[in-house]
Amino acid sequence: MDLISVLVLLYTVSGVTYESEVHMPHHACMAAAPAITLAAGIDAGPKIEMLDGTRVPVKSATCIPACFADAMSDMWDLKTLAEDEG
Repeated sequence: MDLISVLVLLYTVSGVTYESEVHMPHHACMAAAPAITLAAGIDAGPKIEMLDGTRVPVKSATCIPACFADAMSDMWDLKTLAEDEG
């Protein structure tokens, strides 16, 4: 079973810091975060493309380790949750 993690990319637009999340395999996330942060420190990091086509540099990246994709699926009871909300 593969672990799924979240790579969080931080970037700034007009003085406001935003984040973008990318779900990926755990081992790729753990390798990408320090490499992107190091590259961003020397202005060689990746850029995020905005809807208008402008590109802004990524300031840093962090990997948030997750768990097995179906680790808790046996405890999820969607029918019960739907009844509680209704």
